[in-house]
Amino acid sequence: MITKLCEKEGILLINVVRRDEQVRILTEEYGQKYVLNQTDPDFKDKLKALTKELGVQVMLECIGGKFTAELLHCLPDKSTCVLYGSMDEVGLEGFNPGHLIGRGYAIEGFVLGGFLKSKGLLGILPVINKAVNMMHDSTLQSTIQKRLKFSEFKSGLEQYYKNMSAGKFVLCPFEDDPELEKGGAQEVFDIKHLNSNQ
Repeated sequence: MITKLCEKEGILLINVVRRDEQVRILTEEYGQKYVLNQTDPDFKDKLKALTKELGVQVMLECIGGKFTAELLHCLPDKSTCVLYGSMDEVGLEGFNPGHLIGRGYAIEGFVLGGFLKSKGLLGILPVINKAVNMMHDSTLQSTIQKRLKFSEFKSGLEQYYKNMSAGKFVLCPFEDDPELEKGGAQEVFDIKHLNSNQ
């Protein structure tokens, strides 16, 4: 989703992934020019060179943990990390205060609710309109990996943590919810899906 959103907004993106299959998908299916695999032995050197060459100074990060610090240290001085998720169960680790102070790094958090609140009622209307349009053109969509009953929550959470990038798990509130029959199985959820169910 972030790839499509950045492309639509004209934002240059360096994609960092964990598997060669993800590199292939982003380059071949999404046409991304800059995709790096963090498991490559020379990953950090490639990232440093690329961020310098492209003048990158903002990092959008959704993982957290120690890896966030490792990524930020590959960016030029006075760069900013915008943390919008925390898929790693540990807090942020590995930040050297000397780097934050001496290199002028900044770390910001982004929560959609806080952003919308700061816009006020009149300011939020264009944002909602833009989001709805992006849902219609499939810029904003999520893959649903599986639908769960409440009784399956614990086992589902364990399964989700094994491969979070494969898609969302949807928790259905009622044991007899007709949505459970859909299962998930790499279903793509977008606004067209909602409209087809009406």
